[in-house]
Amino acid sequence: MNNAYHIEIYKELSTNVQRHIDGDGIHQTTISSLSIIKSSTLTVPTHVLYQPAFCIILQGRKEAVLADQVLYYGVGDYLVASVDLPVKGQVIEATESEPYLCLRLDIDPYVLYEVLTASGLSLTNRNRIPRGLFVEKMDDGLIDSVTRLIKLLDKPNDISVLADLLIREIYYRLLSGPQGHAVSNAALIGTKMQRISQAIQHIKQEVQQTCTYHDLVRDRRNECSLFSPAFQRCHGDESLAVPKEPETA
Repeated sequence: MNNAYHIEIYKELSTNVQRHIDGDGIHQTTISSLSIIKSSTLTVPTHVLYQPAFCIILQGRKEAVLADQVLYYGVGDYLVASVDLPVKGQVIEATESEPYLCLRLDIDPYVLYEVLTASGLSLTNRNRIPRGLFVEKMDDGLIDSVTRLIKLLDKPNDISVLADLLIREIYYRLLSGPQGHAVSNAALIGTKMQRISQAIQHIKQEVQQTCTYHDLVRDRRNECSLFSPAFQRCHGDESLAVPKEPETA
């Protein structure tokens, strides 16, 4: 498919999703794990907590900063956060007539694991720890799956039967895509990525200030040498400042 065709698809999707929301903000849809995010104005850099999710940009552009990693994503891009991460985010392209629009599909690690197991996909570089946040280009398969999921919003009677099937299809396309290894690590029980996720969950619940990875391994002294490089690879730094409220995309 050519770029002109893709542009038309995103325009159509933008029009469709805006019929289901009213005003700026984060809007929960009738599909429980799917939200629509809209901003008609540029925003200032804000510290937010990105939770595991698959985010598709339909309109506008945004910047996300994770330690020394700066990610820009716009129309035709998708972002995946495979673990809870504190990120500094900012909408950098939005107007009243063409607001920033993002679809956020929360990732269920248990369902993701089921899809991974059923798919039989080979897990290469299983011991390499990927960054917990990445941006990739949408491909035709993902565009098709996402389009059909959005169309379900106009057919509420079909959601209970078809939504879970389409979400599993999206998971499969993410797992079989160029960043499948990064996505799969979030679903594998006992991996370093999961231990990092558990540590960050601990911070969310109990820590209200900046801390280092040493704070996270006080009760895991025998894992310190393993945890340190893994944490830095996933998060990008040894320090971690956690905002009070979660948000993604």
